[in-house]
Parts: sequence; structure tokens; C-alpha cells
Amino acid sequence: MTGSESYHRMMKFFEEHPQHDAELQRRCWEATPWITEVYVGDPDNRREMDMRLWCWERWGGPANPFRDPPTPGQWREGNAIVYGWAYWGFATEQQMREFEAAWPPPEGIKR
Repeated sequence: MTGSESYHRMMKFFEEHPQHDAELQRRCWEATPWITEVYVGDPDNRREMDMRLWCWERWGGPANPFRDPPTPGQWREGNAIVYGWAYWGFATEQQMREFEAAWPPPEGIKR
């Protein structure tokens, strides 16, 4: 089975709730199904930008499934931040694990 537990849990939710657009979510994440919840912090800090630059240096630009034509990529950040947390997706489990090891939540921050 390809993709993280978070990816499969998210897809199941959207498929079970027809008022949400499951096809849109599938299109959004299908190239980067190894999804992890990431603490990006407050929008006014540098953490999120540093994460982007870190990914860009390793894997190139992010996937963008909403361009015409879609832009391929090895990683993608979600579009929503909730209490400092966001979904980020990766093309492989190894990439996701490498990212998680490099960007753990700061001390005192718990999921």
C-alpha cells in the first residue's frame, strides 16, 4: 500500500463525506502520498520558509497539481495551517522520514 497512514485516513474521510470533494483531495496528494503532520509554527516566523528551502535544496521545486499542466515534484506542503500544524506530502517514505528527522517539533510543542 503506497502512502502514509495520514494519507489513507484523509482519503477515507473524504470518500465517506460526499459533501467534500474527494477527487480534488486525491488529485492534490496523489503524487506525494507520504503525508506527515508538521509543526510550521506561526506564519510570522522563519520556520516554514526554512523548511521550504530545505526541501527545495534536496528535491527541487514542490509539486503543484493545480497548474495547467500540473508541475511534478517530490514534495508538497498543504494549504492550511491549524494551530501551527500543516500536512506536508512526499513522493517516498524515505523522503518523509528524512524530513521528520530534520524538522521535529520544537521542544515543548506536542501534537
